[in-house]
Amino acid sequence: MAPRDRNGISIRLGQPDDFDEIFDLILELRARLREKGKPDKKALDQIFRRFLGSNDKCVYVAEADASLVGLMSIAVGESLYDHKPWLEIHELIIKDDYRSRGIGRLLLDEATGRARERGCACISLTADVDNPRAIKFYREYGFDSSEIVLEKELENEATDGGLE
Repeated sequence: MAPRDRNGISIRLGQPDDFDEIFDLILELRARLREKGKPDKKALDQIFRRFLGSNDKCVYVAEADASLVGLMSIAVGESLYDHKPWLEIHELIIKDDYRSRGIGRLLLDEATGRARERGCACISLTADVDNPRAIKFYREYGFDSSEIVLEKELENEATDGGLE
């Protein structure tokens, strides 16, 4: 049985049957961020299934009211700079109607536990600069902006990450 908080929310590892609801959460986040381009559902499903079969990547889902209301994907990585692994949170998405109910904190607690189990030196994530609510939430949890993430968009179809 998955752990539950006092509000009836459970956090568990994602399963293959969760993908349709996960895809809906991704669409909700993309709409919130006004992202252009239509996600390729089949390509994203393949990526999701690779996460499910990995020791270094996983997807956690939050359930409430018999449906998925949040998700977080994480990956453990290594670098030549440090001898300890680190954990990176790729996505943390909560349905609008379920925000401010502690779900994000529960998901971050799972990431923290996983990072400790794997002996990670740190946990990193990115937040959109135009999302002050998320930045405030992450800072309240204990994250600090110690680096600047720079991105370069690529036009190459082979690097589109599942977008058409």
